[in-house]
Amino acid sequence: MNININIEEAVINYLQKKKNDSFAVNITTSGGGCCPTFEIAEIELGKPKDINTYDIYQSNGITIFMSKKAIIISTLAFSLQKNIFTNSIIVSGLSLKRR
Repeated sequence: MNININIEEAVINYLQKKKNDSFAVNITTSGGGCCPTFEIAEIELGKPKDINTYDIYQSNGITIFMSKKAIIISTLAFSLQKNIFTNSIIVSGLSLKRR
């Protein structure tokens, strides 16, 4: 599958600072009980232990391990979200379900 991937320069710099050239995008479920559940995309730096559950993409010298549960709906865009004490990579372009 040929997809478009856009990785912000800030993400590349962040990965270099962390001495990393790969990350995994995992799809997890949050909520439940009396509330609806939501799918959430979580980014984990480095290569995952079991790469068989991921599709692998390359862009700008970065290896992206995309969960096979992910549904890509448009260009994958990775940006850096700066928080008070930490930074995190966020992704857009996925179909995340509310159940």
